[in-house]
Amino acid sequence: MVQGDELKKAFQSIISAAVPDVKRVSYPIRGKVIYVYDDGTADIQPLGPDNEPSDIPILPRLKASTAVAIGKLVRICFYYGDTSQPYIDGVIE
Repeated sequence: MVQGDELKKAFQSIISAAVPDVKRVSYPIRGKVIYVYDDGTADIQPLGPDNEPSDIPILPRLKASTAVAIGKLVRICFYYGDTSQPYIDGVIE
């Protein structure tokens, strides 16, 4: 019976074979607004699962679908799952 790391590797192999471009698929992440520009774009500090700054660099001048303010937590999504196309999807708190 396959367990633990072997099972994880097996799933990764199956998924990679079925969807070679799987690494481009990205899930939403949280971020903290650190600066807001007059045009409504904002600089965002990406956060990890623990709400601490992640190792992802600051995302500059992201467009927002709603008004944002410095210090607010926001949800960052990616157009077509492409990490080179981030945007602010909404304010979390």
